[in-house]
Amino acid sequence: MSILFLTDQNGHPIPVLGFKANGTQAINATASASSINFNNNDEDKIVTLYATGDVRFVVGGTGDNANLTDSPFLAAGHYLDIPVDREASQLSVIAAAADCTVYVMERT
Repeated sequence: MSILFLTDQNGHPIPVLGFKANGTQAINATASASSINFNNNDEDKIVTLYATGDVRFVVGGTGDNANLTDSPFLAAGHYLDIPVDREASQLSVIAAAADCTVYVMERT
């Protein structure tokens, strides 16, 4: 059975990824950096981030911690798809204002 994707205004298909069953982790973002580990299994993947408050984040290895100065920003209430290569082992987050929760959802 084939799947028909939605198309953009130029008629090009828009691939849509599903969410992995039991593939969501939650991390508390506070005034100091917190991190979670990825289970990459030697493959690249895409994850979706959703934060209940403004946060800064970084995808990297052990010791790569998010900071308030130059880490990428994710505004509260927005979804962000990011690629995670097989070299990345963790996601680090820090609250840009008030403490909040960041949900990390694996895509398939």
